[in-house]
Amino acid sequence: GIFGIMKFTGLVDTIAAWVISFSTTTTFPAIAAILSSIISYFIPSGGSKWVIEAPFLIPAGKALGVPDAQTVIAYMFGGDLTALVQPFFAVPFMAVCGLEFKDFVGYSFVAFIVLALIMIFGLTFVPFAV
Repeated sequence: GIFGIMKFTGLVDTIAAWVISFSTTTTFPAIAAILSSIISYFIPSGGSKWVIEAPFLIPAGKALGVPDAQTVIAYMFGGDLTALVQPFFAVPFMAVCGLEFKDFVGYSFVAFIVLALIMIFGLTFVPFAV
């Protein structure tokens, strides 16, 4: 449903133009990762999220001269980063160890902040070899 709304109402083109308006070839991967991270918070499914994001991320990246592979990597980094804010990967550990989210979410949030800074720096300043 969300894909249909985005694709057939012109929202994809609007979002792509918006992203292009404040991105450069250098900053686009970090911006794409941040957008992916925000969207991943609300739509945690990787496949569903890609169907929603690809229609505006790929054209925006192409318009800025960013290789598709670099755009996909930025998308994946952003989606993975959100897993530290919503640590659903830890549900099995919680069951085995008798833990609750409050027992470790503070630690994963600190890791989220540190890794977000490293990710943004890396996506912006580390050269991408095609």
